Amino acid sequence: MERTPSTTTSGSTSPQAPKANTKLDNSKLEGELARMNDRDGFQEVALRAAEWLGKNSYAAKVLVGLALAAGLGFVGYQKLLDRSEKAAFEALYPIESAYQQKRDAFEQAEAPQMGGVKTEGTKASGDLNKDYGQLVEDLAKFAVQNSKTTAGAHAALMASEAYLKYGKTDEAQKLLSDVVGGVRAKTLWGGLVLLAHGNVLAEADKCDGALASYQKLLDAGDGSASHSHLRGEAQLRAGLCLEKLGQKDRAIEMYKKTVELKERGGVVERARTLLRALELGT
Repeated sequence: MERTPSTTTSGSTSPQAPKANTKLDNSKLEGELARMNDRDGFQEVALRAAEWLGKNSYAAKVLVGLALAAGLGFVGYQKLLDRSEKAAFEALYPIESAYQQKRDAFEQAEAPQMGGVKTEGTKASGDLNKDYGQLVEDLAKFAVQNSKTTAGAHAALMASEAYLKYGKTDEAQKLLSDVVGGVRAKTLWGGLVLLAHGNVLAEADKCDGALASYQKLLDAGDGSASHSHLRGEAQLRAGLCLEKLGQKDRAIEMYKKTVELKERGGVVERARTLLRALELGT
């Protein structure tokens, strides 16, 4: 059973307007990283094609046969893909269910009391193995073995989230690096894995690798509705990495692209603030 992930983005307050010649220092960048047809033309072509097909009936039959074969091939591939996705999610379900049950109990115990009523739940010990046993490792193994499926990407995100929550950054980085090559970048879940991979590399000051993941996401999601809400985040993070690498012109370009999205929310506002600071400081 697929569960839509939630991406936690730290809230930010609008900073004071930067003074002239102000440059973002490394500590601020670290903080941001942490928070962080022409109709007539068509008709003419169609008429010419119809005329040609009328004069070449044999060729028309061949073309129809090839088109039918290609169509059946696509349908067959799609059915095979659907079956493999269903089988993958069925295999993932018991692991995911057990993991989420434990995670929900830990989160419930951490929730603030409402109206003086104590919330039920089990308090986490802070030790990943004690709290989850082999469940996170099972999720990670499943993700690697099924990296070309949506279920595999889903498992990778859950496991990496757990690793990061328990301070196991190296494990999260290794898992996402092992999985990212197999994900289908044009899908929403593939885009989420690419974004998570870029973020964990950026946190480790591996900005070259992070930029590669962000760019792969941006290239795959160009014009894709499923990636529209990921574009701004990827561009903002890419801009921060470019700043850390001293590539201010490219960072300005990324921030401008983010601002041009004209979306509401913290991502665009942060990009506008960072852009203003860079332009005043250059």
